[in-house]
Amino acid sequence: FQWLTIARLLPKQTFHVIDPDDGVIRVWVNEFPEVNNIKYYFTPTWYGKVVEEENNKWKGGVANSFTKIKGEIKEDDWIVVEMLNNLWAMAQGGFVSEIFQEGIGEYFLKARKELKEGAKRLDALRGWTDWGVINKLHNDDFIVPICYQFPCHVYMTTTVSKAISGGDEDPDLKSFYGDSALRLEGQKHNPFRAQSIFLFFKTRDEWKYSTYLKDRGRKWVENEALFSFAEQYLLEIASFKL
Repeated sequence: FQWLTIARLLPKQTFHVIDPDDGVIRVWVNEFPEVNNIKYYFTPTWYGKVVEEENNKWKGGVANSFTKIKGEIKEDDWIVVEMLNNLWAMAQGGFVSEIFQEGIGEYFLKARKELKEGAKRLDALRGWTDWGVINKLHNDDFIVPICYQFPCHVYMTTTVSKAISGGDEDPDLKSFYGDSALRLEGQKHNPFRAQSIFLFFKTRDEWKYSTYLKDRGRKWVENEALFSFAEQYLLEIASFKL
């Protein structure tokens, strides 16, 4: 909803949207029918041919859709990446599908069946031979170029979870999150790639938002009633030029 307020505010700029769960369509069509500056990609898998289903709406794999976007992106366009948590899981599923020719659920079930009795840990995906490749698929081929290599604006969403008490955690991540018990879901280094992070949350009566962990050189927001992120943050705080 909130990035659609930005698209509505900036009708001359194109928004290239990667959406793994088709939730955008429901909000866009029902609540922002006047917004027509969106190129929408429904990406339920990591790999898959991109097919145009109707004007400016495509369906295909994440990697394939991003390849198409790379050839079209212009300065001052926006890339919107929905549900980073889902995309990280999909990168793993895409790797398993390509290497083992089966779904990730089937693969982990088979690995579990082969697990020796009494073993405490399931190492279905192993060391640099698997995780190194998966990280490159997700990071080097996808998120890193989006965040650092294009002259455009980036808006990404994800869910949050609570840190596991007493669990092992990368020291850099532990330092980054400090006293906060919340963790941004998805590939663990994504928070380092974002320049600004916000929490959108629902109270009993209204939606609110707060700056979370970082926003470079701008006034921080705390528990502010949220109605239009474009107006409240982009214009008032970020002094965005229309």
